[in-house]
Amino acid sequence: MIRDFTRAMMTMMKKYFTICTFICIFLLIIPVLLSARDTVSVSIISYYGRVEITRAGMTDTVPPESGMALNPGDAVRTGKDSYLELSFGELHTRTVRIEERSHVVLLAGENDEVELIDGGVFTVIDKLGKGKTFQVKTPCAVCGARGTAWQTSTDGKTALVSVAQDRVFVKGVNKDGSYMKDVFWVDEGFESKIRKFEKPGKINRITGEKRDLLKSKMRMLRKRSSGTFSVGLDKMENKDKARKISNKMEDQRRESIIDRKGSEKRDDILDRSDRDDNQQEEGGGKIVIEG
Repeated sequence: MIRDFTRAMMTMMKKYFTICTFICIFLLIIPVLLSARDTVSVSIISYYGRVEITRAGMTDTVPPESGMALNPGDAVRTGKDSYLELSFGELHTRTVRIEERSHVVLLAGENDEVELIDGGVFTVIDKLGKGKTFQVKTPCAVCGARGTAWQTSTDGKTALVSVAQDRVFVKGVNKDGSYMKDVFWVDEGFESKIRKFEKPGKINRITGEKRDLLKSKMRMLRKRSSGTFSVGLDKMENKDKARKISNKMEDQRRESIIDRKGSEKRDDILDRSDRDDNQQEEGGGKIVIEG
């Protein structure tokens, strides 16, 4: 009788052990499957105006379509008063708005990446897997984060990084194309200008109107990526005000870029001012030296 009881207990324990093993394996596999599922696709969720797409290795352009899949190496160009919005991953946790008069190329790499050759992009990152970041590369700097919202703009000579939420890391680019070791952090409500082949300069607080526009874009992109919002910024209820703010923001971006036609004396003064003010006065960032 004791033997029968022992045998029954052993059988029951084996069953419980088998069930617990399957549960543990299942729980371990789910995050891996979700992570893989959320890294394979890039698709168009919205566009407006004149937008041209050039497939990797091709020269002819194709018009965008909602739901169209894009691949590494594909290039996007937008015209005046135009934009294109992309969703990265089937879970729609990364959204990028390519602004007007911009040239962007999708990159293949360990992390999600886009290369901003000219113009501007607005990026919203809600959640990424452990050890992953979303990066925007420009000729002047690379910036990125795991969960935040920010705008990046460049003319190829100067880049401007403006943070709408949380914080973003920024690295300068060396002449050989490698990244500088110094990591510069820009906090929410601040922006930093980076000149080509130089470390990030001083940071400045974002103005009220520009900050409001960045927040509006962030909310809009999050709603659009979740499928609950279907109209562009240009069709907002108060579209006149939105367009006015957008134009002013574009003017500020252009004014932030050094006038290369100015005198050498003026450029020397600006260079000296940036070096003296670097990491001082207005706060919002710091340098971290990687090991």
